[in-house]
Amino acid sequence: MTTNDSLCPNCKAPFAIENPSVEMICPNCGARLNPSAFNDSHPERTVRAVFRALFWAFFLGTPVAVFWMAATANSILQALPVDVRDMVRPLFQTPTGLLSLVAVGAWAAGFCLTYYGQIFSSFAVRLLVSPLLGIAVILVYVGLLYVGCALAFGGK
Repeated sequence: MTTNDSLCPNCKAPFAIENPSVEMICPNCGARLNPSAFNDSHPERTVRAVFRALFWAFFLGTPVAVFWMAATANSILQALPVDVRDMVRPLFQTPTGLLSLVAVGAWAAGFCLTYYGQIFSSFAVRLLVSPLLGIAVILVYVGLLYVGCALAFGGK
């Protein structure tokens, strides 16, 4: 098989992809084939899809993880060995520790956003810009918290 060959998903026979934008028919079994299923000439689409999923995981998972850690701090600390417990206690039981977790999660979401948006091409520029996008993510968190509190406690 050459690099322009692919396998039919129906009969697994190899066939040549002549024009990936036109619907194809397998020469062996006659099945109609969707050309987009064979168009893997753009691996950056896969990378963007991975970073899109990671962005949403960090964006949505960071507040959930921080609230979960704050709510269950004592039970988590009791499950840890004593040496480790003394080392990570400030992370769980101080506002600074929890806010630092928010900052790290927001930075990670901002870093994934630089890949997902395809805005910047250089890795160094992505590292420099991702804290700014992390600050923007934190501002979104604060805005959502404000709106949630206004809706929950603002009405009479």
